[in-house]
Amino acid sequence: MIRCTQKLLQKLPLVPDEGMEVPPEDCWHANLIRIDHHDCVLFTHDMTLFSLIVPGVCNADFKQFTEMFGQALFKTMRHFDFSQQQIEYMLDSSSEIRVSKTNSRSVLGSMNDMKQMLDHTAFLHGGLAGMNMAEIFQVLNHTPFKAIDYNFPEEKMREMLSEVQA
Repeated sequence: MIRCTQKLLQKLPLVPDEGMEVPPEDCWHANLIRIDHHDCVLFTHDMTLFSLIVPGVCNADFKQFTEMFGQALFKTMRHFDFSQQQIEYMLDSSSEIRVSKTNSRSVLGSMNDMKQMLDHTAFLHGGLAGMNMAEIFQVLNHTPFKAIDYNFPEEKMREMLSEVQA
């Protein structure tokens, strides 16, 4: 389940699926944000705050929302050297994407903090084009957040996936 902000839901050709209960480890939040005059989609895992970003999206990309999410998840997890089994587990648990409205002010607050950090980092690098994806992944997943007891999102994701064969 991907819980989307109103701004993002308006862009998607998908109908929100309300009232469905989903285990917290299978829930993500997504927001359409602007960084350096570019539309980007920020995805954040509810339990761990592990985050992915798709920079420079255009209207046609929203028609491929499920694929966009899957590719971003794969690339980000590969960057952090998660095992193939852990990546496959996360991709499998996210294979049937449903969207709904956001339901966690805590996750949204953390996502707003991430957006501010990305804005600042982009400014320091002369814009989004001056940043590489490794820097973006670090900004998002190597910052401690109060919502996860001042832990790092990458470490919380590793902890959650520790039961999956590494």
